[in-house]
Amino acid sequence: MNKLAFSLIGCLLIGCAHATKDALPSEGHAGTTQPSVRAIIHFSHSPAADSQQLLSVISEACRCHPVFFRQFGNNALIYQISLPENHSFTSFEKALRANGTSLGIQAVEQDKLMRHQH
Repeated sequence: MNKLAFSLIGCLLIGCAHATKDALPSEGHAGTTQPSVRAIIHFSHSPAADSQQLLSVISEACRCHPVFFRQFGNNALIYQISLPENHSFTSFEKALRANGTSLGIQAVEQDKLMRHQH
């Protein structure tokens, strides 16, 4: 019985370590990063979270490797991002809105609930 419990705990820890690794900035973006934040991205239509074009536009705007968190309502998606030290959320928002118009991006905001958790 104890072996089974230890095996399950080990599997859970490995899964957590893997999830943490995925949330780190990509290797192509050197330098220190700020704490992770969640960005709520609002669209003019129902968006597809697995769009490579969307992921590329978000990545370019945040200069990081965005991680899909969840859908928010019918017309928004939440991504976890890690901005470089010299890149503000406002800069990210402006870049995403400028480059994401063809994808139907209408607004970007920081997850207010997450800001209060730090």
